[in-house]
Amino acid sequence: MNKFIIPALIVAAALMASPALAESTSSSTEGYTCLKTAVKAREASMKVAATDFGTALAAAFSEREVALSAAYDASNTRKEAKDAIRAAWAEFKKDLREVRSEFKSDKKAVWTTFKSAAKACKANDISDVSSERADATI
Repeated sequence: MNKFIIPALIVAAALMASPALAESTSSSTEGYTCLKTAVKAREASMKVAATDFGTALAAAFSEREVALSAAYDASNTRKEAKDAIRAAWAEFKKDLREVRSEFKSDKKAVWTTFKSAAKACKANDISDVSSERADATI
């Protein structure tokens, strides 16, 4: 996954939301506007994280396909084939762990930024901060 896109989006979202957040008062209209900006930034960042996750996952499957295809090459001995198959699956499992870990980290960073933005909006009574668990199941 692109390790620079998510942090850049998070920083950009925080910078975009900051003026609105700082000027926010207790007025419900301003609180709604502030939260709307924060939610838009969160959702945009989540879409990027999900796209990166999908791209990295597809790449892991492609690498597995190539490795398994090579393992079943007719020129391989039985032992070479078994070793190559084992190695292909081990590498795939490692790749999956890395992809999932990075996606989890990206989601956490997005939600951390959103929580700070939502808190600064001073409209926590209408915020969907508690919905973070829904994204955790992905």
